[in-house]
Amino acid sequence: MADVIVPTLLIDLPDDILMRILRAKPVSEGSLDFITHFKTTNSKILALTRIEMQLDKEYRDAVQDLFFLHHVKGTRIPCNAEHVPALPEPDNTPDVLDLFESTKSVGGKDIWVSGIFSDEYYHGLDFWEDFASASDEPEMDVPSKRSFYLVVDFKFFAPRVQMHFDGTADLSQVPNVMRSVLLGDSDLHIAYDTYEEMDGTAFSYKRVLHIKEDNTMDDVINAVCEVEGKAEFINVTVSNSGLFDSEESFAIPIPQLLAQIAEKDFLDDKDVCHVTFYWDDESD
Repeated sequence: MADVIVPTLLIDLPDDILMRILRAKPVSEGSLDFITHFKTTNSKILALTRIEMQLDKEYRDAVQDLFFLHHVKGTRIPCNAEHVPALPEPDNTPDVLDLFESTKSVGGKDIWVSGIFSDEYYHGLDFWEDFASASDEPEMDVPSKRSFYLVVDFKFFAPRVQMHFDGTADLSQVPNVMRSVLLGDSDLHIAYDTYEEMDGTAFSYKRVLHIKEDNTMDDVINAVCEVEGKAEFINVTVSNSGLFDSEESFAIPIPQLLAQIAEKDFLDDKDVCHVTFYWDDESD
């Protein structure tokens, strides 16, 4: 109930009172989440917060310094978490769907994107139709818009890092998502020599997306980049053949793209629709 009442009460408060709430405590480690949630309460508070940032350079710089402490410089990619959890390792389709439901967030074009999970999940089912939502509905002559689950891969190399004076690796600018893959359940402190052993080794993780039949690969790319912190990937390919990585093919609705892919001869007949995002391996 409080979640419904509080935003309504905030709208009725004078502008100066709202900004006093925003500035009630000095900028500190816990401020970023509060400011983020506070300014997204409604459009009025968002506009007031932006004005406050413009008028008070010292306050704006303090908030930005805090933001970049927890995000890769120049991006919105989360990093520098004191602790990251181990990567989930689902081993069958129901487990993947459970993970999707418990971790999903919505991206562009209403595409839902799951949290990350282990690349050990079998590769033979990268794309399948979702019949669950329509299973209890009566049969109709005209089918409703279909929806699909799409599993995508993310490939990367361990980013190069500096060594602290105490011999540990400086992981402050390594994306949290990568640390989950590289180190499992861990904190920021790891011997530099241990981290250096990962140099040159390719790593990967997965996400699952819930999409509609009129979504294109462009829609998928935009939704994924958003949930990854607006990351810019150096390349995105559809299928291992590399035949469907052009801007023209990315504008085709995915079912049509699948039909084109199915007509091709692949060495691996399981590779019906395999989408791979490649992180930049030149990260400093």
